[in-house]
Amino acid sequence: MASIVKMKNKRSGITYLYQSQSYWDKEKQAPRARRICIGKIDPETGETVYNRKYSSPAAQAAVRDDVHIASSSIVGPSLVLSAASDSLKLPQVLRASMGSPLAEQILALAWYLVDQHSPMYLAESWMQTHFNPCKKPLTSARISGVLRQITPGLIQGFFKRWIALRQESEYLCYDISSVSSYASGNEFVEYGYNRDRESLPQVNMALISGIHSAVPVYYNLLPGSLTDVKTLEELLAHAKKLGITKAHLIMDRGFYSSKNLQMLRDGNYKFIIPLPAHVKLVHEIIDAYRDKIEMPDTLIQVSEDTRSALYGMSIYRKTPEGKRMWYHLYFDTARRTSYILDFFENLTMWEAELTQQRLVDSHQWAYDQYFIVKTTPKRGRTVTRNMEAIHAYKQSYAGYWILATNCEKDTKQALEYYRQRSRVEQHFDNLKNELDLNRLRIHDAQAMHGRVLIQFVALIVLQEVRNTLARSTSMRKYTVKEALWRLASYTELTFSGTYGTVRSTATKSQREILELFGVPHS
Repeated sequence: MASIVKMKNKRSGITYLYQSQSYWDKEKQAPRARRICIGKIDPETGETVYNRKYSSPAAQAAVRDDVHIASSSIVGPSLVLSAASDSLKLPQVLRASMGSPLAEQILALAWYLVDQHSPMYLAESWMQTHFNPCKKPLTSARISGVLRQITPGLIQGFFKRWIALRQESEYLCYDISSVSSYASGNEFVEYGYNRDRESLPQVNMALISGIHSAVPVYYNLLPGSLTDVKTLEELLAHAKKLGITKAHLIMDRGFYSSKNLQMLRDGNYKFIIPLPAHVKLVHEIIDAYRDKIEMPDTLIQVSEDTRSALYGMSIYRKTPEGKRMWYHLYFDTARRTSYILDFFENLTMWEAELTQQRLVDSHQWAYDQYFIVKTTPKRGRTVTRNMEAIHAYKQSYAGYWILATNCEKDTKQALEYYRQRSRVEQHFDNLKNELDLNRLRIHDAQAMHGRVLIQFVALIVLQEVRNTLARSTSMRKYTVKEALWRLASYTELTFSGTYGTVRSTATKSQREILELFGVPHS
């Protein structure tokens, strides 16, 4: 039988109230009591001040009527994460692809990652205290089993359904990043160009997301030694099989090659991509239009610094196959200085590579253009700078750049689309810093696939919560982390007897957040 117990804290002098439930401990063969704090006594008025869990009249009535708590769980963050998942029909896609038990486990682990930003193996304690789709909390050992159940076949089935649901006419941004790893025995983990500048082997992760919605659409894991240029062909092969046939891809210059552009055009893919500065066509266009671009009718924008301006113009051409192409030429007066400084920094790096004979294949064009290498019997091998070529770059090409596209003829709009590619870069940042993917410590390749799929699902939910908060002017003040933190005290109590389930009274900020996501509250 439950009773109310008063206990005074000697340090603070505050008297706390506990609901105490007696029971018999079979192991110790002695009576014990479970105590739950329900509030305190106001020192001035002597009245009972219930804590937030017992703030509702029904919960207080249950205490007065001597009804004990069968269970207590934190529901606030999960209600928002559930609403975000449902709005995208993510649970339905997961169940159709993975089956209900596995889908619920994946979703529960994804919610945990969004809410806690902690390692996945620690999810058990969170599941014990928070409402989630998983019927039983997952221990660390069970989580490892879940990862191995997520086979490549199930993942491909998920992507087919997810892409079919997300297939839009909007532009898709494609980028690649590296995830460092300590793992051994994983065939994907190889040394390559590490974007985090770490001396570790890595796995490459290619990611596609919508420009307007920012919702992630697809990812692909690749061996760490592959360069950006070589990943595009594999991406397009996978994308075609999965139903991405009308994509508008936005990529950075690392994916440029004449072969890649030809492959995109042959596959009828729409694209926007900047041309690297060393490409011959870039020099031809700049030389032909440098006297025409810096004019009043080509001005796109002026920065706060009145000495800085951005100009742009479009050059229309047809490919040898007769397909349309627009080359959008831009000139930024302020960034000209920045480009020259970057060029000088690269020049020093290229010279060191040549001198020390640590050649990089992708830098061969720079060695040929900006340096003179001679070998003589007397002086041996010498590397000198080609000052004529360096001076020509300074005078001719610094501050200019070109976007090549076969789908957007408006110069200003093409630039706006390209600038929004930063959303994919933000996804990589979220995966590494908020969703615990800054290191891959999994030695088993199959478990690695399962782990990354759960991270990807978490990224989808995280982005939808962020999108929903951004749609409300009053809610933009909250980050996802702040919003979920404010909901952490919104709980649900289940009492024995007729009182059933009771939720705590929501605070003002909790009501605002829950209403924004369409969640009923007490």
